[in-house]
Amino acid sequence: MGTIEPVKPPIMAIHLSSRESAAAARSQKEDWDLLCTRLAGAADCAPQFEKSGGFLFVPSYDDEPVTPSPSRASLMFRFISARRAAGQANAKPPAVIVERTWFALYDPLPPKSKPGDPPVAEVVPDPRALVVLLPGMFGTPTDQIVGLTRRLRQEGYSVLRMMSQPSRFTESVTYALPLDGDLAAAIPPIAADLTDRAAEAAYAVESAVLYVQQERPALRGLPRFAIGMSGGAMLLPVVVAREPEAYTGAVSIAGGVDYLRILTTSNYVDWINAVRVKWIAPPAANAGGIPAVKPAPSSQRLEELAKLYRAAAPLDSVNLMVLVKGVPWLMLHGTTDKAVPASTGEEMWELLGKPERITIKGGHEWLFMTLSGRFNTITEWIDKRLQPAAATPARAQPAGAR
Repeated sequence: MGTIEPVKPPIMAIHLSSRESAAAARSQKEDWDLLCTRLAGAADCAPQFEKSGGFLFVPSYDDEPVTPSPSRASLMFRFISARRAAGQANAKPPAVIVERTWFALYDPLPPKSKPGDPPVAEVVPDPRALVVLLPGMFGTPTDQIVGLTRRLRQEGYSVLRMMSQPSRFTESVTYALPLDGDLAAAIPPIAADLTDRAAEAAYAVESAVLYVQQERPALRGLPRFAIGMSGGAMLLPVVVAREPEAYTGAVSIAGGVDYLRILTTSNYVDWINAVRVKWIAPPAANAGGIPAVKPAPSSQRLEELAKLYRAAAPLDSVNLMVLVKGVPWLMLHGTTDKAVPASTGEEMWELLGKPERITIKGGHEWLFMTLSGRFNTITEWIDKRLQPAAATPARAQPAGAR
């Protein structure tokens, strides 16, 4: 269950650590009070807020007025959700997990006047389509997101930008796995955790789209596209799979399948510090109880882990391709990407049925450093998908749209 709450800019980001944050605590209390007034029964529950590693936004509490600017969002809001904590059905009071996701809506930009043309009033044009933009981890890369958003708006698109992944997506957790012996018992908690993290993104986007359709009636019935970058591209399949019939196309930039493999083998593991796997050697392999070297799994053990995890994680992108392969896709991926390993992008491409793809000779950083040079390619690809879509009757509105 969840609710939408408008946000007044400016806002600032907070990456939670073990230290207390007064701004984060104040934000959490405010949102819990909102849930208690809007969701029946919430007041009788005990809230559990984001933990260390969580990423959220809070008001900057700056008294300076916000100057209107074409580069600023026309709407900002957050999706606040609450769900019962697993394994605490008989707890008194029952515990609920609270999570937030922040969004910004950007309307199309007025057309530019040509030199010599008389000045015209800057009236916001009707949108041609809605583009949902999912960022990389912690809302990065900011410059490329801002640039692509502006380029899409210049082409007449409204852009719904997720400011960052849901606030618990990067919560820090370490899972201990046995180097030998039975591995199956250790998999369900990992799969459940990663499934929850992915599902929250899909629910948040679905709710955000309904909200902007309510606030901008011109968006109702228009084609919808989704673009994901890096961490956002990892979540793109689950977002599209939630409403595959609603999406006219999807663009994956440095995406891949198998969340567990990406999160544990990426060269960004230390920077993101979210999900970690610790391999535990059997006592007999230790000298005096202390391993001589850091335990490392064999390739066969890693294959076993992948097989068990994929079978237990229904919302992992590797299991969703059958639901989304009917949607047109454009993929951009670096041939030597180590942040979202290139092999996971290659597997995604194969599972999608080998859709249109642009391969960049280089790694994750080079792909994004040069991405602005491909903005035209991305917008032209969307334009082509839009032309036949515009000629078809408008889709029926999702339940709850007003």
